[in-house]
Order: sequence, then structure tokens, then C-alpha cells
Amino acid sequence: MKSDFEIKKIEHDKLNSVSYCADRGGIITSLVLQGKELLYLDRETLNNKALSVRGGIPILFPNAGALRENLLFPKLEQHGFVRNMGWKDDSTAKNINLKIESNRELNNVYPYQFKIETSASISKDNSFLFEQKILNTDTQQIPVSAGLHPYFKVENKWKKNIIFDFPGGQYVSDSFDSWSQGHYISIDNPAVKNIKDPMKVIIPELGSLILQVSPNYKKIWIWSLSEKDFICIEPVMRDINGLIEDPCFINIGKEETLFLKIDFISNQK
Repeated sequence: MKSDFEIKKIEHDKLNSVSYCADRGGIITSLVLQGKELLYLDRETLNNKALSVRGGIPILFPNAGALRENLLFPKLEQHGFVRNMGWKDDSTAKNINLKIESNRELNNVYPYQFKIETSASISKDNSFLFEQKILNTDTQQIPVSAGLHPYFKVENKWKKNIIFDFPGGQYVSDSFDSWSQGHYISIDNPAVKNIKDPMKVIIPELGSLILQVSPNYKKIWIWSLSEKDFICIEPVMRDINGLIEDPCFINIGKEETLFLKIDFISNQK
């Protein structure tokens, strides 16, 4: 299927690059570090606007996950709305810079004024840095429970052998029969207690992911599907239904800044 959505590539060098699609929710579609593609992407879902993209790094706002007993925002769907929107693209040759802001149509779903800016690039040390700023342009506090939904590439047969080397990692390993079959699990983000604590995820036949996650993301969700070649390690500001039960409130004229840094250590010498 031919896509109507333009994918652009930011190349740091021949072995390190990042690609994105501004018109498909500002999604990161590819991340190559040390010559290795780290992200899974289902091209059919990317090309079909009627489907939610399965793969890459979708942006979730104002809510991550579904909403239960939702009387406040009855029109909000799972994972919010920005992942389905076109973003303004101010990117340069070396940096992804995307923007989006509220409008009259969105106010029927989420009755607040806001602006979101995302930036992404590959640093001199060949790490990938994704940053996001959520600005409150309303005349009152705005509630958010945003997140990211990275799909990391791993062959289905190797999922059982992934090593989660961080606080809470043993629980993830012990819960394999749940998260690998489409039932997400939630753990505390280690960075909440110690911002210097990275999450090391050792994937067989690929290498080690070193994830440094903003402490503003209080939770990490782990999820996959049977027979699919990915694992999702999702930084989210709150747990399921957080926008209703325990939102992050951004004060008038203030902004919330979040980040995800990804380093990669190849297992090939």
C-alpha cells in the first residue's frame, strides 16, 4: 500500500539516524543506532489513516491508555488525539522540531488551550534524545496524563530471554506470561527515586538498550502481543485512568518538560 504520509530522515552519520512523520501524529518511525534498527513498525497501520499506528514511537496526549467511568471527557479515546494529527514541522538537517496546539475542534474533546513542542536528535555520543514541552496557554490549570509508546524490535522467540536490569525488572521477567499476551503491566519508573538510575534492557540478538526516562513519567508500562516481533516499554505520567483520578496539573502560563534518552550497546564485536 502506497503511503500519502511523508517520512523524513535526520541522518547523524551513516550508522545513526532517526526518521519521523509529522503528518501522522509526529511519530518517530525509525531509530538506527550503530547500524541497528531499534524500532518495530507495521507499515500497513502507518499508511492507513483509519488505523492507529502500531510501531515506532507514538505520542500520547492528553491521556495514555483508556479512560474508565469517564464523565469528564466522554469524547476522548484511548491514548488521546495528537497521535492522529498533523504537526507543524520546523525541523532542520540535524534536529526534529515539531509543534501542535489546541483548536476549536479539539476543544470539543478536551476543553483546554495548550501548545506542545517536541524535539528529537542524535547526540555526538550517538545517543537519541526525545524532549517534549507541554505549555498551558489556558486561563486555568490544565490536567494531563501524557506518555510515549515506543515499540522496540525483538523477535518473538527471544522475548522470554530479555533481561530487565533495573529496579522492578525481576517483576517484569516474572510477569512474562501476562505482558507477552497483550496484558500490560505497570511498574514504577526507577528515575522517580533516583534520576541517575537508567533502565537497562538486554535484548538477545540485538544488544542493550539504556533508557533514561524523565522522572515526570511516574510509571513504565510493559506490553506486547503474541507472535509479534516487538516489546513496548512505555513511559507514562500516570497509570490507567490517570487523567481522571490523578492528573498532573500544569499551572497557567507554565510548562511541563519531559524527556526520553536512548543509548544502545551492540552485542556484536
